[in-house]
Amino acid sequence: MKEILTTLFRRKRAFLAFFACMVTFPLALTYLMAPTYQAKATVLLTPSRFKKPFLPDERDARTSFIQLSPEDVGSEVELMTSHPVLAQVVDTCGLAQEAPPPTAFPAKLAYNVMHGFRSALKAVGLVPDVPAREAAIAMLRGKVDVNFIRRTNIITIKWKGSSPELARDIVNAMVDAYMTHHIKVHGNAYVLDALRAELSSSQENLRAAQDSLSAYSSRFSISDVEAQRKDILDKLGHAETNIKLVGNMPQGNISAQTLGTLTEDASVTELSRRLTDAEMRRIDLGTRYGANDRKLMASTQEIEELKSLVQKRLNRSLAAWKAMAHAYRSELSKLDAHKVEIDRWRMEIEDLQRMVELNREKTDDALISKAMDKAAVAGARVVEEAVADPVPAFPKRMPLLFISVFFGVVLGIAFVIALDAGSLRVLSVDDVEKAAKAPVLASIPDFLKGKSADSDSPSAACAQALLSVPACLVRAVAGSPAMRSILMVSPSPGAGTTSLCNHLGGMLATAGSTAILSMDPQGIATGSDVGMALEPRLSGAMVRDERYGVYRMNYPAGPERLTAQGVVDSMREAGIRHLLIDAGAPRTDARYLQFAHLVDHVILVTACDLTSKPALARMAEVIRRQGGQLAGCLFNRRADVIPDFIYQRFF
Repeated sequence: MKEILTTLFRRKRAFLAFFACMVTFPLALTYLMAPTYQAKATVLLTPSRFKKPFLPDERDARTSFIQLSPEDVGSEVELMTSHPVLAQVVDTCGLAQEAPPPTAFPAKLAYNVMHGFRSALKAVGLVPDVPAREAAIAMLRGKVDVNFIRRTNIITIKWKGSSPELARDIVNAMVDAYMTHHIKVHGNAYVLDALRAELSSSQENLRAAQDSLSAYSSRFSISDVEAQRKDILDKLGHAETNIKLVGNMPQGNISAQTLGTLTEDASVTELSRRLTDAEMRRIDLGTRYGANDRKLMASTQEIEELKSLVQKRLNRSLAAWKAMAHAYRSELSKLDAHKVEIDRWRMEIEDLQRMVELNREKTDDALISKAMDKAAVAGARVVEEAVADPVPAFPKRMPLLFISVFFGVVLGIAFVIALDAGSLRVLSVDDVEKAAKAPVLASIPDFLKGKSADSDSPSAACAQALLSVPACLVRAVAGSPAMRSILMVSPSPGAGTTSLCNHLGGMLATAGSTAILSMDPQGIATGSDVGMALEPRLSGAMVRDERYGVYRMNYPAGPERLTAQGVVDSMREAGIRHLLIDAGAPRTDARYLQFAHLVDHVILVTACDLTSKPALARMAEVIRRQGGQLAGCLFNRRADVIPDFIYQRFF
């Protein structure tokens, strides 16, 4: 966060310029662009006619409730943007006609340029030469906005035009064209003749099948096959029962009790009655006269004769029942064969009846659809027609202003960060150390705000910052006659080399005599006479600066223009303890290189956001090649650009 704020405040001018461009340029375009107006219509979809002509209710058990699926709504959206609908809109509103050029000069110029550009593209074959009507349809399809609202059956149609009236007319024309096309697509009146023919054919087939069934039943005397079959089954069961009873009756041991089950045969019934009477009479005679009476014997003989007659009668009845059972079985077999054929005819008749009913329903639906087509009844309802809205839909200046401000701030911050990251100037201690490949001896705050770059005004902050310079680099060893010499040079003008040299010289003057040699050819040493024993050639070139307590001299020194070696030797012989050579920021003057191998240390002065990284690296490399001992760098004009009230609040 601190780095971002530092970059933002350091590049505040670039940020403000970028922000102003991001805000003013879009707003300026909104005043130059022609406004566009939007019209909107809303259509509500109901269950389509191809599903059901009318909506069912709770009392209608034959139909189920019908709902529209998302696929149905999507199909209607595609139907709205189909070619027949758009073509009718283009023809109705005259969109295929080329618009006349505007009267205003800028708009007319832009119109002519675009028209000429399109003509040129068509001429060289880069753009196909599409007919005006098809081009208008394609343009309308690209500009119209048809959407349906989620979880609803509502479709909205939007279109933007150069005037409110044009937008309204096009949207309403599109709704009208869609309603017409919707009725045409979902109506089925065109199949009415085919459905009627199918209904007539199915009715004729039904009548033919019914006639065939009647003729078959009449030919075999079948009125009700199920009832007839049931009657034959009853008779056959009765005959088989009697056959079983007679067949299981014991031979020669017939009694009135065993004959009681055969009451349907009259002769057997009469014989059974007579046999019963004879047996009763024999019992009575046996009781009255005894077992050996002649009358009892006659009664027993009568009973035996009656049993013989009953047996003969039963044998004849058994044969008759068997013949009847065989006849019943044969008749039942034939009736079953007829029943299979009759069931087949009945199934065919039922199928034909269902087909007739279905064709009748289809014909009724087609008749209803024809009536609905004639009455313009559709599965869609226009909820809201388009109206001419005088408020422009674009450009929206207030939202655009907010968006521009937002993107201006965000992109402005990104811009200044990128600008700072791609800057070739030193902005931090790390930049200085990486470019010069030497340590930073002191980082000096920007205490010269509002002053010239080479101002000599003393500053406590500067003096305190220079205290961090290692003493072994700048101070002579006590008791040693050796002189400590330092060359201070900067790769960029305005880095404050002279000011730092003056402050450093003032600090060293407290520990011994200090001289400052200026490499500026236009420089003029000011102050009092030296008043010390120097080489005659230097006695008139050096003056004393009482402000800093140092001796000053310009280079070349003296009338005979001593060499660099001669100046250094003369200073050493004169007893100067500290020699500071102020080379400034030489652009084309490379005389400072003459002192690079003669001095003890070379200090490079850099300025924040002023010194170039390539220039700093190049100067450090040149000094090393000349044999100079690069001690380090002074990082000058380092400023805390974040305002104090922000810095104290957040950091």
